[in-house]
Amino acid sequence: MTFNRDTETIRRLRFFLAACLLAVGLFNFSFMLNVSPVVKIQLLMDEASVLTETESAFLVDYHNALLDDYGIDYRVITTTEGADLDALALERFDSLEAGTFYDSGRGLLLVVNPRSRQVRLEVGEDLSEVYTETFVEHIENGQMAPFFSDQHVGEGIVATSELIVTRAQEATKDMAFDASKTPEPTPSAPGISQATTAPAPDILTPMPDVSSQGSPIKTIDAYIQAMEEGNARPDLDIYTKASQEMLKDWVVTKTQMRNVAREHRRCTAERYQIHGRNAVVQYDPEPRVCNPYFLRREEGRWRIDFVKMQKYIRFDENNHWSIPWGAGEFSFAFPETPPNASQEDRCRWCFTFRSEDLVVLSIDPGSIGEKMGLKVGDKILELDGEKQPSMQWVFSHLYTVDSGELVTITVQRGEQRLALSHPAP
Repeated sequence: MTFNRDTETIRRLRFFLAACLLAVGLFNFSFMLNVSPVVKIQLLMDEASVLTETESAFLVDYHNALLDDYGIDYRVITTTEGADLDALALERFDSLEAGTFYDSGRGLLLVVNPRSRQVRLEVGEDLSEVYTETFVEHIENGQMAPFFSDQHVGEGIVATSELIVTRAQEATKDMAFDASKTPEPTPSAPGISQATTAPAPDILTPMPDVSSQGSPIKTIDAYIQAMEEGNARPDLDIYTKASQEMLKDWVVTKTQMRNVAREHRRCTAERYQIHGRNAVVQYDPEPRVCNPYFLRREEGRWRIDFVKMQKYIRFDENNHWSIPWGAGEFSFAFPETPPNASQEDRCRWCFTFRSEDLVVLSIDPGSIGEKMGLKVGDKILELDGEKQPSMQWVFSHLYTVDSGELVTITVQRGEQRLALSHPAP
C-alpha cells in the first residue's frame, strides 16, 4: 500500500520561528490543549504526566501534519495503568475509535507506560502495509529504550512520533522500512531533544536553495514563499551566515511553516528602511502579530538576521511583539524606543535560548547572563521556583522582575545540575 498524494517532506529544522513566528503555533497549541475537548480527551492523553507543554505542542502538530498530508489519525496515550499493555492498548484503541476521526482503518495509537517501560503501537488495518510488523517491532522494542533509561520519556515520544511521520514520507516514495537507516535513538546531552537534532534520513528529497536579489522586501517575499513550499533548509541563501549556524539545530514542521505564511498574509503596508549594511522591513502596527524583520547586507545581498531578531524582539501571551530593551544597530527604524535603551543597546539579561527546550544559544560578553554564570548549551530546568517553565513564562518573568531582586536559574550542564543566581538589572 502506498499514498497517492505527492507532498513535500516534513523536514528537520529549529528556526528562530520557534521563538518568533513559531510562537503562534505554540500559543495556539497551548490553547488547544487547555480548552479543546477533542485534543484534551482524544488526541493526546498524558495520564502519566511525562510531557512538557512544548512536547505536547509538537505531538499535536505531528497529528495535524499526518492528518492533513496523509489522512492518518495519530493519537498518543501515556499511562501507568496495569501490567498487560497489549490488552490495554487494544481496548483504548477500540474505545477511542482511532481512525474514525478521519477515515475508518487509518488510525494509529501510541501507548507508552513509563513505569513498566513498555510501548505499544496499534495500527489501523488500512495502514498495515505502511506501518509493517517490522516497523512496529522497532518502535515497541528498541526506539524508546534509551529514553526510558535516561528518564527522557517525553523526548522519546516526540522522537518516536517523528519517526512515524518519516515512515509516512517513505511510503509516498514506495520505500520499505529499513531500520538500519533510522538514526540511533539517543537522548540528548545536555537536554537537546534527539527528535530535533538527528539528521534527516538520506531518502528524503532535498529542498532547493533560495536566494534573492534586490530590495529587502524581495528577500522577505522569497522567505514567505519558502515557508509556503515547506522548505526547511537551514542554509538558505536568504539567511545570514550566523542565522544559518543557529538554525541548523532547530525544528519547525510543515504545518507550522504554513502558519507563518498564513499569518504574513494579514500584514499590510510593507515597507523598509536601510541604514548602512542593516535594514528593517516593517508593517502597520495592527495586527501586532506582524513583527518586523531585521536584515543584513552580506556578499551583495540582503539576508534575514534571525540571531538579532531573537535577541531584540519579544512576544507576549497574545503573540504581540515588542522591543522592550532597544534594537541595537537596528534602532534607526524604531524612533519610539526609549533613547537610553537604544543607545545603550539594552537587552537586560542579554542571553538567548531556544523556545522549545530552553537551551541557551548565546550570551553577550560582559552581560548579566555571563556574570550569572550561564554557558552556551545550558538547559533551563527551573526559574525562581517554577519547574519546567514554558518559554512564555521565562520571557515574562525575566523581563518583568523588579530590578535588584535575586533571580535564580537552575540549569542542566552535562551531568551537573547547577543553581545560578544574580540580582535582576
